[in-house]
Amino acid sequence: MQQILILGAGYGGLLTALRLQPQIKQGNAQVTLVNAVDTFNERIRLHQLATGQTLKRYSIPRLLKGTGVKFMQDYVRHIDPNEQRITLDHDVLDYDVLVVALGSRIDRSVISGIKQYAYTLERQSASDLNKKLQRGGKLLIIGGGLTGIEAATEYAERRGVDVQLVTSGKVSADVSSNGRDHILKTLQQMGVTVTEQVNVSSIYEHHADSSIGQLNYDAVLWAGGFTASPLVAESNFTVNATGQMLVHDTLQSVDYDNVYGVGDCASVTLTSGEAQRMACAVAMPMGAHGADNISHYLNQTTQEPFQFAYMLQCISLGRRDALVQFVDADDTPKDRILTGRKAAWVKEFICRYTILSLQLEKRFPGMYWYPKVAQEVEQNILAKQA
Repeated sequence: MQQILILGAGYGGLLTALRLQPQIKQGNAQVTLVNAVDTFNERIRLHQLATGQTLKRYSIPRLLKGTGVKFMQDYVRHIDPNEQRITLDHDVLDYDVLVVALGSRIDRSVISGIKQYAYTLERQSASDLNKKLQRGGKLLIIGGGLTGIEAATEYAERRGVDVQLVTSGKVSADVSSNGRDHILKTLQQMGVTVTEQVNVSSIYEHHADSSIGQLNYDAVLWAGGFTASPLVAESNFTVNATGQMLVHDTLQSVDYDNVYGVGDCASVTLTSGEAQRMACAVAMPMGAHGADNISHYLNQTTQEPFQFAYMLQCISLGRRDALVQFVDADDTPKDRILTGRKAAWVKEFICRYTILSLQLEKRFPGMYWYPKVAQEVEQNILAKQA
């Protein structure tokens, strides 16, 4: 019986574990899932947590009950792929097949002062930010991507909070022009002060130094980019500039055939020739495909290349508005968008569907579906490259 060890119970890791149930029942494998906490972190809702909204908590042991997957709550301290051994705080585990699904974290190394003075949209920090602004105040948000926009609009709906959003580039640069126009118009209507092309050089307790002078605030939220778990690079896996494990299209590590990378901590090149972006929308398909290929690995059958087609991006703009940006399979934004309450409903449905997908996969392993690159899309991509 093969020992399969999964590190990380986020969107990708948890789906991998649930999808491997047939291998457990057939006696082919014992699956162990390791995570630092025993509750699932619904990361796509943390901007809601930061404004004091109550989020439902999902117990990982309860999600795994009856599946045969063993859960261990512990911190991973070291990965030794040569010895096929994992060191935890309270145990040492050996494996035959390893799934690294340790996710990503907000990069705090970009400018000085982030670690000491800035809040981030990570669970504990988001909760602390809510307490800080319980009675209102001025909030400076640094970063004009999805994280910054969702946080700005969520706080703009909250009485007594004055929101300023600054970014080194353009707000929502990755959406279509009409999508960006809607976001900017919404931010303006909600009273958010938006300043683009601003370089922040350092952060202090009550102000930040920037290319347009000193920016004062009661609290500052860093909404910059992400980096993979440092354990990946520390374990001598081949990584890219953001610390993601490089994997083949089968999701196997380029260094070890019995190691798979899924979710934000791994980087796979899609059919478009681009690496996938860090997102729940890709982590779950990677988890599903990783589990399927592990089943092939155990049964000594041919593993399949990972194929994935983007369909849309969803950005919440408070509780009553959102932007649904339709995209091509390679994530290029189309002109078509959906806004207003209908878009807010779509965004909420997708958030709920992620949890429902996990619950359905528990009951019906193999049920999770995700869009793959169609032949027509592949032909369009090849035509562009010609």
